[in-house]
Amino acid sequence: MNANFYNQIANSTAHRKSRDDNKNFIFNNPEYLQYLLEIAFNTKDKNHHKACWILELICEEQMELFLPFLDEFCKTLNKYTSDSAIRSISKICLFLSNSEKYSLTKNQEEKIIEIQSNPKFLNDFG
Repeated sequence: MNANFYNQIANSTAHRKSRDDNKNFIFNNPEYLQYLLEIAFNTKDKNHHKACWILELICEEQMELFLPFLDEFCKTLNKYTSDSAIRSISKICLFLSNSEKYSLTKNQEEKIIEIQSNPKFLNDFG
């Protein structure tokens, strides 16, 4: 893990400018996406929800950056408990489900469908 990047995420806020700055950093430095995902997928990390906020924006604009990590994402879906993280994770699932450009595997689709039945996720899926 890159300590400077971790601190950048830890010091970020929910303000749109902060999230956009971090999103743009990833767009300009895609090699840091793996570090962002390490934080986002580690639900025991106190800053995972902040990484999820940024990941949501990345997926909304450039889903193709995220696709190589989709299997790992699907494996972590049932581990999220933070409402702040769940909101972003739900939106990512929605982007994936509604995409006409990208196809999910049967297993990925099943994981997303399973999580939709989780009461904590239901409100965000609408």
